[in-house]
Amino acid sequence: YRIFMSATIDYPMLKRELGLNDEDTILIDLPSPFPVQNRKVFLMNAYTLNKENMHNEKMLIQIASTIDRIMEKHKERGLILTTSYELASNIFRYSNNKHRLLLTKDISAKEVLEKHAETNGNVILTPSMWEGVDLRDELCRFIIIAKTPYPSLGDKRIKIKAERDKEWYKSVTLMRLIQGAGRGVRHERDYCITYVLDSNATWLITAKTKQNAVPRWFRDALVYNAV
Repeated sequence: YRIFMSATIDYPMLKRELGLNDEDTILIDLPSPFPVQNRKVFLMNAYTLNKENMHNEKMLIQIASTIDRIMEKHKERGLILTTSYELASNIFRYSNNKHRLLLTKDISAKEVLEKHAETNGNVILTPSMWEGVDLRDELCRFIIIAKTPYPSLGDKRIKIKAERDKEWYKSVTLMRLIQGAGRGVRHERDYCITYVLDSNATWLITAKTKQNAVPRWFRDALVYNAV
């Protein structure tokens, strides 16, 4: 017997990747011990962002203004996740809240976190903190996911694997999205709201839910058609 434990498991993909047969495996999908009201994930569908409109000024202004509206609701510290420094820089460029934003491009993660902790209302703007960062309690009360985190097809290995297996590509994107939404809720009494702006994320989550590939604890927190 083997037990695989993970908070971000894509059950169908795990079986495929490891060559496991259906009759030899079972999924035990448990709820989170963290209260669902403390970790809501709002699927905003504010825009659809893709490579065709990534450099469109009108779209970039729309992204920045949507983020500004959310920031105006939240005076606490927060986190904005992007998929590239180019997108992060453009959000900073068009934002009306530059004084609150910490763009991570030219400083180390350690320096960013130190600066972030110094002032109430600071918001980290970065493509590099989707995982491995512990923003507990007052360090993060809201997260904004500006773009669905599809891995770059500029990487030859990823491009080849994505062409061979589209479901693998969707799976790694979903797992990164879930990891990003988890940066701000670190214990039972912690709380953080996550806003997912790109409608591609809703499409991805809906498709993967039908395949029983979205962890139960994450499904429980989702709020569809949020405005």
